[in-house]
Formats: sequence, C-alpha cells, structure tokens
Amino acid sequence: MNLNSSVKMGGRFSVGVVEPLTDEVTSQTPWVSNLVLDTAETFIYNGFSSDKGFTIGSSADPLASTQTTTISPLGFEFISESVAPDSTVESVLATDGVSEIHVKGSSVFRIKTTEAGTINEIALTNFCRALVIDETSGLNGLPVDADVTLDITYEFTMIYRVTRRNVLTLEGVAATTDGIDHFTDSTLALIATPARLANPIAYRWDSLLSTDLVFKITDTLSVDENVFDDATAVNADSVVNNVTSRVGTFVDPALSPIRSFYFGNGSFGVNYVLVETATDNSVGLVLDSGDQLALTTTFNWIH
Repeated sequence: MNLNSSVKMGGRFSVGVVEPLTDEVTSQTPWVSNLVLDTAETFIYNGFSSDKGFTIGSSADPLASTQTTTISPLGFEFISESVAPDSTVESVLATDGVSEIHVKGSSVFRIKTTEAGTINEIALTNFCRALVIDETSGLNGLPVDADVTLDITYEFTMIYRVTRRNVLTLEGVAATTDGIDHFTDSTLALIATPARLANPIAYRWDSLLSTDLVFKITDTLSVDENVFDDATAVNADSVVNNVTSRVGTFVDPALSPIRSFYFGNGSFGVNYVLVETATDNSVGLVLDSGDQLALTTTFNWIH
C-alpha cells in the first residue's frame, strides 16, 4: 500500500536583548519570517548538529533558497540552546477532503556579540535564513554593540497534509471480512485522519521525523478517529527510511482482521481506517499464514 503525504515547513525568529544584571529580556523585536532552504528536509530527517549551525550576519541582500552560507558574518560567542521539550500538535480542516496536522516547536539561542554591527540576517546554516525586517514596525536591522547578550527565539512549524480518502491499489491475493477479493476489484479505501497515540510521548521540533518512526496495525477501531488505540497494536517487523519515503513491513502479522493502520512517531501521526469504497463501512483485511504486508509513505516536500 502506498500513501502520499505533503509536508511543508516554515518558521520565524525574534531577537531579545538580555539585561546582564537581571538576566531578563528587556526588549524584543517583532517576529520575522524565515526562508526554508532546499536542503532543510535532510536535517529534519537526519537531525542537527549541536548548535544547528546558528549564525548572524550584517548583509541585507535578498535571500535565496540555495544560499547556505552567511554573506557577512558578525562575531559572537555561542552560549547555549534551550529547546522546548515537546511540540504542540493541532488538527486543522484545510479544505473538503484534506486535513492538516500543524506541529510547532521552538528553540532559544543565547549568544554574546564579540563585535559591534547591525544584525540583518539570522540563519540556521543549510536549514533556514531570515532578514531582520518588519514593515509594520519599521524594523530594518538591529544595531548591537560588542558584549551584548541576546536571546534569539526560533519558532518552527511543520504542516503535514492528509488526504482523507485514499483509494487503494493492492497487489497479491487476499480477502476482507465482507467476503470480496478487494485485491482485484479495487473497491477498498483508507480513510485518513490526523491522530495522536493513546499514550503519546514528548517530541522536540528538531527530532520530529528523525527518530522513533512508527508503523502500527491493529484489529480494533478507536471510538475517537483522532486517537489511535495502540493497546493491542502490532509494530512493523522492519522499517526502511530515506528522505522521501518510509516503508514498514509486517511479516505474518498475528492479527485478523486488520482494520486500521498508523504512521507517525510516538506522539502524533495519521490513522488510516480500511473501508468499503461505496459505503464507507469499515472492513477488515484478512491475510493468510505467512503473508507479508508493506505500508509505504511517500513525502512530497513543499518549499
């Protein structure tokens, strides 16, 4: 089974000046939107370096999605990064037939400038860049002296688009609990909804797709379609990952019939319920002993 998903990433920065005596932020710039670079999905998949390639610069040149280096770096001492321990997850109905999972997380980078200048650019190398410009407030760069402590907040957003009705193209021989061989007459569909696991765990924004990816199947249906009840679910026997797709394979799963599928991480993902296309009535997939089932998710990255 092959399921296509669209993933869009965005983010924004804000710069706060820290009072050294009180260690409190005394002034904060408006939010400025970032440009996500062409190489960004590699980091969401593989993970980041310890400082995420954080940098600031004085160039106000227009940004390009292929620009991976700061044109005119400003000197600073990197002190720390504080990452919010969990991401917020919200399900949004975008249009008829399409839902979205909005995931937000944040980091605060504390630095101390080592030279005077104007901060016109903030970047996470190879991931995103932003110009410190806000037309509403008139912000056009942030002048700083040397030895100034700054807290620079980055708020990341990932939008995972879910097509509600997914007609299946199936290969092999199998039957469902309504007695029809759906592998040849193609009258099955998966109804997809954004979902959280019944017992979710915390995920930072910088590891949403890089660790603990989960494929699950179950023979039960949750009362709430936005919750995948994994109490009796079976995990994939093997998972093959790359930047554009993930494949979970189940070998002779000890479930009969299979009624729903889950793909995501240990917190949020998509719940796919198997239905009869004409009626939307739930059906279960029955496999013979020794059968294998492969569930493929393909990512279409949107910049």
